Amino acid sequence: HAFRLETKHLRDTLELFRALYGPGLAPRLEDLRKIQELLGQANDHVVAAGRLRERVRTDLALQPALAFLDNGAKSLQAAFRRYWRERMDAPEIEVRWANYLRRRKKP
Repeated sequence: HAFRLETKHLRDTLELFRALYGPGLAPRLEDLRKIQELLGQANDHVVAAGRLRERVRTDLALQPALAFLDNGAKSLQAAFRRYWRERMDAPEIEVRWANYLRRRKKP
C-alpha cells in the first residue's frame, strides 16, 4: 500500500511538469498508473479478504468468496511482479528514466 502511494506521489509530481518533458513523458506516466492500478486492486482484495476471514469462522458459506478474494490477490500480485520485471526492473530502464528526467524541453 505504501509503495502504491509513493508511486501516486511520483506520478502526480511528474504530471505537474508535463509541459517541460513533452509527449515522451506519457508512456512513463502510464507505467506508473498501471503500477498503481495493479497494487491498488491487489490491496483491495487483501483488505476485503482480511475482513471476510473473520466472518468465515462463523459462516462457512462465505468460504468460496474468501477463496475468490485470496486467489484474486495472488493473481494481481503476480501480474504486478510480471509488469514490474518487464517495464521497470532492468538496469538500463533505470538509466533511461534518469536520463529522460534530466532533460527537459526549453521553455
